Amino acid sequence: MGRDRFPTTHLSAVLGVGSLEPETRRRSIETLVAAYWRPVYAHVRLKWRCAAADAEDMTQLFFARALEKDFFAGYDPAKGRFRTFLRTCRDRFAANEEKAAARLKRGGAVETLPLTAMPATASAGRRSRRPLEEEHPMMQMPPPTAEHNRLKALAGSWTAEETLHPSPWDPPREARRPEPPLPAWTWTASGC
Repeated sequence: MGRDRFPTTHLSAVLGVGSLEPETRRRSIETLVAAYWRPVYAHVRLKWRCAAADAEDMTQLFFARALEKDFFAGYDPAKGRFRTFLRTCRDRFAANEEKAAARLKRGGAVETLPLTAMPATASAGRRSRRPLEEEHPMMQMPPPTAEHNRLKALAGSWTAEETLHPSPWDPPREARRPEPPLPAWTWTASGC
C-alpha cells in the first residue's frame, strides 16, 4: 500500500472527534489528520490538478474547516466507508472554493471613482441649482459629430404618436369573456 492511498479507518477515531472529552477529541483529531493528510493532499493534486503549494494550502484549509464546521459528525458508518465520505466532503469543499474564487465581488466589474474626483457642492445636505454638467465635468455630453448632425437633418421634425390598434385576430370586445372579479381578501389575526 502506497503512502498516498487512503488508510483503513478506525471508527473509534472518527467517533472520537465528536467526543465531549477534550483529551479524547484532541487525540482523535490528531489521529485522523495524521492518517488522512497525505492521501487528501494527493487526491487534491490529482483530481483538481493543483500545484504543490496550492494543494497543501487547500488540504490545510479543508482540515481546518472540517474541524471548525464539524464535517465528520455527519458520517454514518451504515451508509458507507469513511474514505468515501471524506473524498466527497473534500470534493464539495474544493468545488465551493473554486466557485468562490471565480465569483465577482459586489461591484467587481465596475470601475470605481474616488469621491475626491468630484467637486463638493456648496452644502453637503442639498444640491446646488447649477446643472449637473457644470458641477461634474465628467457628466458633460460630447459635442455632436458630423454624422449626428446629418441624421438629425434627415429626420427633420418628424414626430409620431404611438397608438395601439387591435389585432384583426382579436375577437370583438363584446364577444370576449368578462374579466372575473378580483376576490375580496380579508385579513384576520391568527394565533401564529
